[in-house]
Amino acid sequence: MGDRTWVTITVAQNDIATLLTTMGFTMADKDNLNADEHDGLLDIIPNEMNYGAYDELQALAVAGVTFTAHNGSGCNYGEGLSVGYKGIMIDVDALNNEPVCVIGKNMEPNTESIKNIRRYYALLKKAEDEFGKIKYQVPNQPATVK
Repeated sequence: MGDRTWVTITVAQNDIATLLTTMGFTMADKDNLNADEHDGLLDIIPNEMNYGAYDELQALAVAGVTFTAHNGSGCNYGEGLSVGYKGIMIDVDALNNEPVCVIGKNMEPNTESIKNIRRYYALLKKAEDEFGKIKYQVPNQPATVK
């Protein structure tokens, strides 16, 4: 058992099976899965995920699932944001659900941190565009997870 926290993950409803398999649960696992369905998307908030589900999110990205994720801080790491799109995953440090940039001892922003935040926002835009297409395909129709 490692350092555990919660993580909120959003995927398209047609990716539910891959998400659940990757995360290691089923829809019957009500203690660890708080699901909210809306506009063709599914948000889950599993609790007690090892290291903010980092390994599981990487596996989800490798499987080609588009997702966004936000994890709480643990003892050994801070809050984070992740996005997966077409096999790529980018994660950034966060505070209050917003990316943060590392400031060095020289009081200058870390250029790699800035580049990573820019890559994160570029990939997030692609993921949100894909989610937007799904929302318009299923207007005002609540979906049912079985």
